[in-house]
This record gives sequence, structure tokens and C-alpha cells, in this order.
Amino acid sequence: QETRAEEVFQDEFRRHREILSKLEREKNVEIEMLTARAHQLEEESNELKSTATRLKSQTEKLDEEHQRITYKLEDTSLRLKDEMDLYKKMMDKMRWSRHEFQKEREVMQELIEDLRKELEYLQIFQLDSERGVWS
Repeated sequence: QETRAEEVFQDEFRRHREILSKLEREKNVEIEMLTARAHQLEEESNELKSTATRLKSQTEKLDEEHQRITYKLEDTSLRLKDEMDLYKKMMDKMRWSRHEFQKEREVMQELIEDLRKELEYLQIFQLDSERGVWS
């Protein structure tokens, strides 16, 4: 019976050793998988940090570009307003000049008409004078 107990003990011991060995292998596989996953996550983290840095740099450049374009737009808007004001003044001056030209033209037409009448009168007077002299 002692030998039987010894055999049962040995069988139990061997079975526990096999279970322990199996658990040890499973533990090692799990550690390898977790180590690989940790390495993968670290690489992903580094990539995300790199991407975040790159995106931050791009954002800063875009902000600078936006600011530059905004200043340029404001400057262009002010210049356009100045040009529009100048155009309005020029159009007002042109209308005034046209009006003045029209007034001068009317005065000149009246003067021409007066001179034409005077010339006609003088021609009639001359004809009358010549008729009186030659008759």
C-alpha cells in the first residue's frame, strides 16, 4: 500500500508538474503577446505624437497664411475704397465739366446768333448804303 500511495503521489506530482509546465508555457505566450502589443502601442503612440507635431506645425503655417491673406484682403479693400472714392470724384467732376461745357456752348451759340444777326444787319446796311451811293 505504501508503494501504491507512492505511485499515486508520483502520478499526482507528475500531473501537477505537467499542469505547471503548461501554465508556464501559456504564461510565456501571454507575456510575449502582451509585450508585442505593448511594443505596437508604443509605436502607434510615437506615430501619433509625430503626426500631432506635424499637424501642429501645419496649423501654425496655415494660421500665418490666413493672417497674411487677411491683412492683404484688408489692404486691398482699403485701396478699393480709395479707388472707388476717386472714381466718384472724377465722375462728379466730369459731370460738372460737361455741364459747364454745355453752358459755355449755349453762351457761344447765343453769341454766334447775335453776331450772325449783326452781320446780317451790317450787310443790309451796306447794301442800302451802296444803293444810295450808286443811285
